[in-house]
Amino acid sequence: MPDYNDMTLAQLAKKKTELSARREEILEEQKLIATAIDVKVAEETARKKVEAMSPAEKKIAAQVLGAEGITSEESVGSPD
Repeated sequence: MPDYNDMTLAQLAKKKTELSARREEILEEQKLIATAIDVKVAEETARKKVEAMSPAEKKIAAQVLGAEGITSEESVGSPD
């Protein structure tokens, strides 16, 4: 870490600006990571719910999702 007491006002201002820019980049990256985590958690939750469904429930879900333009087997798996 630099000795801030040995820096000029201009150097201190520049360093502060650089740190603020890095902070903003880090915050933005944290938001992207949080969004990716949310998506993965939602996918895992949905997968577990589908796995817990009976074959009849899977068939009905596939029909409903298919009616909404989502390929049935891709969305819930084949109703075994």
